[in-house]
Amino acid sequence: MTISDLGGAQGSGWERSSVHKWALEWLLATGEVACVHRRGWQRLYQLTEAAIPQDLRERDLSPAECVRALTGTALRALGVATAGDIADHFRLPVKQVTACLGELEDAEPARVEGWPEPAWASHLELHTTAVIKDTTTPLSPFDSLIWHRPRMRRLFGVEYLLEAYKPARTRQCGYFGMPVLAGTEITGRIAVRVSKGQAHVEGYQVADGHDPDHLHSALQTLCEWGGAREVPLFSAATPSAGAV
Repeated sequence: MTISDLGGAQGSGWERSSVHKWALEWLLATGEVACVHRRGWQRLYQLTEAAIPQDLRERDLSPAECVRALTGTALRALGVATAGDIADHFRLPVKQVTACLGELEDAEPARVEGWPEPAWASHLELHTTAVIKDTTTPLSPFDSLIWHRPRMRRLFGVEYLLEAYKPARTRQCGYFGMPVLAGTEITGRIAVRVSKGQAHVEGYQVADGHDPDHLHSALQTLCEWGGAREVPLFSAATPSAGAV
């Protein structure tokens, strides 16, 4: 169930609150319920015993074992990463992660060309996957591929700030500028709003030296995700906020 199923909350945006919300958030924090899905922005709560298998619920790991397990999971997800990258994946202390890395069986020290910091590699994940260069994917600013901005800068040579909390007049791209991944490169970003089947491009940027047509492909994908009836026309050859 959601908070609305229990009677809802008062207020709007980040200020929405109620006794129902406080109760469910407390049960979530103490492990009595789990968040299993979302309806829009609303969490869908379920009793933990119905959502998580019994053998997992009954495992009693020490804090050190938890950090070690999360460190291994993060390294396998990232493949090759610095200790800071790995720590950021689950918001762990860097010192604890660094201490764990030397104990993991599948973790190997590595150096990546162009990276000033030493790195670690998971030998379980060191395999080559063919990349389709023409594949274009809009990325949420919260996508795990780019969430840690120092890693994003090292991998792709760009760094974008989320501008949703800035006054509209000071934004370079738009409320929710989404980086565009084309093959293995981020070629720009685009901010699109879809309301009642109508799509509107708030802003867009093209990274220096990249093909602006990638933004058109990303726009088509975003319109499909948002249920827009048609794709709006715009000229990506003249970026709204200049090249980046």
